[in-house]
Amino acid sequence: MSDKLQFTLLLAFILFASILYNIYNNLEKIPKYMDEEFHLEQTISYFKNKFNYWNDKLTTFPGTFLLSSVFLKIFSLFNIKINENNAIKILRLFTVIIGITSFFLLGLFKKKLNVDQSLLLKFQLLAGFFPINYFFNFLFYTETFSNLSLIIYFYLNLYASKSYILRFLSAILCISIRQNNIIWINLFSLNDVILLIQNFFIKKTVNNIFAIIIKNIDILIIDILFIIFIIHNDFSVVLGDKSHHNIVFHLAQMNHLLIFSLIFFPAINLKVIRNANKIFNTRKKVVRFILIFFIILFIVLVFNRFSYTHDFILADNRHYIFYYFKKIYLKDNLRYALLIYVSFIFSIIINDNIKLLQENRIISLYICSFLCLIPAKLVEIRYFAPCYLIFIILVNYNKEGFLDLHNYVFHWLNIIWHAIINGITFYIFLFKPFQNKFMNNEISRFMY
Repeated sequence: MSDKLQFTLLLAFILFASILYNIYNNLEKIPKYMDEEFHLEQTISYFKNKFNYWNDKLTTFPGTFLLSSVFLKIFSLFNIKINENNAIKILRLFTVIIGITSFFLLGLFKKKLNVDQSLLLKFQLLAGFFPINYFFNFLFYTETFSNLSLIIYFYLNLYASKSYILRFLSAILCISIRQNNIIWINLFSLNDVILLIQNFFIKKTVNNIFAIIIKNIDILIIDILFIIFIIHNDFSVVLGDKSHHNIVFHLAQMNHLLIFSLIFFPAINLKVIRNANKIFNTRKKVVRFILIFFIILFIVLVFNRFSYTHDFILADNRHYIFYYFKKIYLKDNLRYALLIYVSFIFSIIINDNIKLLQENRIISLYICSFLCLIPAKLVEIRYFAPCYLIFIILVNYNKEGFLDLHNYVFHWLNIIWHAIINGITFYIFLFKPFQNKFMNNEISRFMY
């Protein structure tokens, strides 16, 4: 993609962001919405140099609020009086700027490789306008800040792997914003461990153990510090109120992830359905049929045995996940039909892209997604966002290895569909508020 086209794309992104930011802040009569209330209070406390205060409703590390308080201080230098009414608009502006920065950095991916740069257009559109991430660019939530930190970290690992100090600092930034990012910053270390294990079993030798430790010493130090934090935090990863964030073995989280994957990437459905007959038109069709049958059976059993419904889900009708559970998940006929379909689709994907089971980074992605989601009892669509973002980055990086997968992930249908989803969700959020009986008839808005 030419620099001129990329610059035009960035200007378009900024234009859309500016329009949405102005529409939202001119229409919104409530100065803060949902979790913004807690985020705002904590940030203003830091702005006032009250570093001993912590809101128990907050469960993440304070990186987002510390960075945002610095932004407020910069505004205050221009004789702008900071209060709750204007602080939330300023902090939303900061979030928009962070989102724009993320989009700009996505444009740097693949620039250093000798490949068709036109592919960068699809990559940047798909990753930059991914519905979950894009929606939170306009609210003072931690998602946008976390995405930026992960984009920086993955760029440094993929395109500047010898920048150890920068990688260490970016890893610290990731953790300071969200604890779960400890898993994502270990993805490349995990990749090295998998390679080491493969060499052990295949070559009957263990080599380069010391080299791997040295290569990942910065991440190892962070891991040790994080383990010390967990021990001192009563063996919990969350801050504040721990009562609603107890650790469970929620295998059904992976089923939810797969279900929403098919929603956000419709081209996968079309591609797989079109090629479904191939799986049975081979000499091994009986073996493959049995394999698909057992995958379907496994997913359905897992869904029922290790599945939870958090109290928060059915107590808050402002989130789309509420309707997913109420209208689909808790109705046996729809749940099983959906699960069988999802199982069948992903069985064919594995069959068509068997290399997915041989690529270390993809295996590491599976493991990291598992570790991020499985311990959480609460199902949140926004919890899936890092899995999708990193999946898009890794598949884009290794186009040659996953040509078929790349083609139906970076498909124009997916990009157009994301634009439609963004349009619908923003329209509903901005222009369709409702009187909420769940919340004492207060005015509420639908969101992820």
